[in-house]
Amino acid sequence: MGEAAKGASQLATGAKDAHSGSTKLSSGAADLAAGQKKLAVGAAELSSGATELSSGLTTLDKRTDALPGQTAKLADGARQVADGNKRIADVGQKVATAGSDLTKDLDAFDAALPERLRAAGLTDEQVDAVLAETAKLRTPIRDANATLQSTSADLTRLSTGANQVADGAAQLAAASKELESGIDAAASAGARLASGAKELNAGQQQALTGANQLASGAKALDDGLAKLDSGAAKLSSSLADGAKQIPNPTDAQRKAVAQTVGSPVGVVSEALARAGSYGAGLAPFFLSLALWIGGFTLFTRARPLVEEALTSRWAVVPVAVGGWLAPAVIGVAQAVLTWIIVRFAVGIDLAHPWWMLAFMVLVSMSFMAIIHGLMARLGDTGQFIALVLMVLQLVSAGGTFPWETLPGPLQWLHHVLPMSYAVEGLRALAYGGPTMKLGLDVAVLVAWGAGALLLSTAAARRLHVRTRASGIPIPKVADQPTLF
Repeated sequence: MGEAAKGASQLATGAKDAHSGSTKLSSGAADLAAGQKKLAVGAAELSSGATELSSGLTTLDKRTDALPGQTAKLADGARQVADGNKRIADVGQKVATAGSDLTKDLDAFDAALPERLRAAGLTDEQVDAVLAETAKLRTPIRDANATLQSTSADLTRLSTGANQVADGAAQLAAASKELESGIDAAASAGARLASGAKELNAGQQQALTGANQLASGAKALDDGLAKLDSGAAKLSSSLADGAKQIPNPTDAQRKAVAQTVGSPVGVVSEALARAGSYGAGLAPFFLSLALWIGGFTLFTRARPLVEEALTSRWAVVPVAVGGWLAPAVIGVAQAVLTWIIVRFAVGIDLAHPWWMLAFMVLVSMSFMAIIHGLMARLGDTGQFIALVLMVLQLVSAGGTFPWETLPGPLQWLHHVLPMSYAVEGLRALAYGGPTMKLGLDVAVLVAWGAGALLLSTAAARRLHVRTRASGIPIPKVADQPTLF
């Protein structure tokens, strides 16, 4: 840019001189032929040189289009290398410090060793022998420490040099943008210079061949030189304006550009279902757990089967269903009470409140049937199994965290145990999410309840058959013991 500006200034000065000389052309008719010949030769050389200059500047402009991006990549790579060298130098300094500390500790140990050896009962000759051996052992440690110190110093110098290289690369990347803009402006001005030089050469050729038309030729030369003068002045001013137009963004502008490049796309999230609070998010799980605990607690106080009613084999089904029906009615009341507390006392906004109440009634009746069937068939063992099932469902139902994060066996339990489907159905009805799987949830709970009633019916039949085979009247069974 400096050379181009200097040349443009010289060109403007020369054009002015040529223009001044052209006004004196008529008075130097005798010298016109010889001077005109030399001027034509010079104009031809000027045109050729200006064309070559324009072509070279155009080529240079094309070759340097990618220079800012390449120098920016170079600066980023140099900075990464400098950061890596800095971390290596820090580690080397720590290792060198540890080596120095080790050497100091060994020096202190050597200073106290003779007295300790003499205190241990060794003679002076034995002490000297031990000290000689320890001195031999110290030699490689000293050498290693010296190597560590030297290496740490080298790494520090390397890190400093890498930082200097990174800073230089950053300065080069910043300057490359200005350079590329300057080359663009120089290429444009060079094209205009070549055009003006061609016009000058044409005028000089006309002046040389038109010796007899001296006046008109001189005027044409004067006009051509005037154009050259104007073009040179315009080139000089254009170069100055181009230098002023080189972008020099502020810190805020650079930050805005970096943010735009780093995050060009905005992300908008839209939830299909949303819980109003953390408590609302956990409500489906704790509602299901409460209904299970309610049924479990109830059957610790109630007999699952009334053995005295097994008077005939036709009474098996009524006794089994009756043993479940009374607790199921209590379970319905339990579900209604729990729903009222959640809806009005806690104040959770439910998407489908009445469908949720109906689903809670189904969940409570199903859980009652499961616990009833286990206790009717297995007694105290069934009560313990119901407790174990509750614990397993605590972790596999997916109420507090995604079930997909569970180990394989617990994921299998998630797809089998009923509380998983209770939580899923309550979640869909409470949050207003997709209810496509609600039918599956209802079917699984009904299947579990029906299977449990079949189990209690089989237990009642087994008890009736066993009693008839023994011929012993059916005794009264005491209330089931509580686990609480």
